[in-house]
Amino acid sequence: TSTLRSIGALGVGLAVLLLAAPTRVHGATPAVPDPCGLITAAEVTQIAGPLEGAPRKGDIAAGDVSCEYTLKKSGQWISVMLAEGDLDYWRKRNGGPRVEMLPELGKGAFVNPDFDGSAEVYAQKGKWVVRISTPTAPGALEIVKALTRKVLAHP
Repeated sequence: TSTLRSIGALGVGLAVLLLAAPTRVHGATPAVPDPCGLITAAEVTQIAGPLEGAPRKGDIAAGDVSCEYTLKKSGQWISVMLAEGDLDYWRKRNGGPRVEMLPELGKGAFVNPDFDGSAEVYAQKGKWVVRISTPTAPGALEIVKALTRKVLAHP
């Protein structure tokens, strides 16, 4: 539900803020990539189906480094989030009892097929951890894996 997504985004946002703080040098903050620029709407459409409206950015200033897409047919969402840190931390925090490693998506990449009703893939992209999620449903795992491949392929 949107309430659970909001709570989850708040937790991820707080984690991003906490993890970003030690990387500041002389008051400068690291450049945060545009989460909606990690994958095009056309690529999301090609993989998941037509979208309802434009993608929506999270409030980066508040620590919500995310982009959400809504699927036209089902109304379900796809979320692309970024966080600083390493995959070991996220696997321990959100891996769950059925975590599956995904070496084809890079060292330490993994999927949690059902984290609070969402299928989620975590992979490393430079210094950022990319988390792509969508509600658990038939085909959800294949969708988040395919979207992650596209995100990782972009420079």
